Amino acid sequence: MNITCNIIKDLLPLYAEDMVSEDSKALVDDHLCSCDSCTKELAELKKAPKVPVEVETTSLKRVEDTIRKRKLLTAATAMMTLVAVLVTGTIFLMTPVYPTARQAIEGVELREDGGLAIDYASGIMGYGSTSFGSEDDEFIWCHTTRYDWLRSRLFGTKLSDMTQEELERYVQNNAREGESFQQAWDRIQNIRVEYGTWMTPKGSYFPNNLTGDWELVSRTADKNVWYVNPHNPSSNTLIWNGAQKETDGIPPWISGTYLILFGCCVFLAVVLLLTIRNRKGRNWELLRCIAILAASAAVSILLVTSGNLITTGNMASYKWPQMIICESVTLTLTALMWRKLYQTNKT
Repeated sequence: MNITCNIIKDLLPLYAEDMVSEDSKALVDDHLCSCDSCTKELAELKKAPKVPVEVETTSLKRVEDTIRKRKLLTAATAMMTLVAVLVTGTIFLMTPVYPTARQAIEGVELREDGGLAIDYASGIMGYGSTSFGSEDDEFIWCHTTRYDWLRSRLFGTKLSDMTQEELERYVQNNAREGESFQQAWDRIQNIRVEYGTWMTPKGSYFPNNLTGDWELVSRTADKNVWYVNPHNPSSNTLIWNGAQKETDGIPPWISGTYLILFGCCVFLAVVLLLTIRNRKGRNWELLRCIAILAASAAVSILLVTSGNLITTGNMASYKWPQMIICESVTLTLTALMWRKLYQTNKT
């Protein structure tokens, strides 16, 4: 076979880079021994500067950055979800709840000193009462938390299982310093004695005062005492008929604030979500965040109030607003992080 210079010159670039087979190398070597032109061509190739092969890495770096971002976002979303679960659980257990009369009141008794003793169930943590706005009515309520209610049921002292002698001995052993037997009995049995409303010489009103130069304005035992129904303040429970007359038992300070807020949040969330559906852009994304916040606020209102959207002003203002704000912010941040993670995985 006649090997021409043109064939050898085609092989020289590979030969110079040592990228030919042994047979091709032997063929080129034989030719170079007798051809000065091809030998010079090979020398020129070896003198030429080596051009590094450029590898396109921009796309690879972008993929690597996306994977790293997705991992960090996944971890942050999982952490925020855990925080949301803990916050929601804490609020569910620790938010003030208002039991019904059947759950809260175990008995009512008029004492010799004129005080009206109201026996509350164990687990009740706070009380409230008012007579302003009605001459013949006294409205009372009490609150607790799900945590305290469950703790009293599961771990509280079972006073009902004691005999009278055992109960008296228990009260004596657990009386505080300077506390009479009756006071210790009332505290341990969770009995609250209502005397009435007193006016100080300066014109201030205080309940249950038994000392000082104060004027008795009204006596609780002389009124109809109503336990406020937390689920329907327009239908309360009469626990003491001291006024000896028929009254409607409806307090004048029923509040529908949470019902209005809940309705507004639901309406705003629905309108915004329908408006921004399938729309993209920074402004639309901001409206989407507002819609998520409104939906979170609606869920938080139901959670914190236990569905009691119509209640009295006193109940409506006690710790509920702070808890609703905390829960709304937590749920909103969690929802936004889940949305961001979804968008990252989608792209």
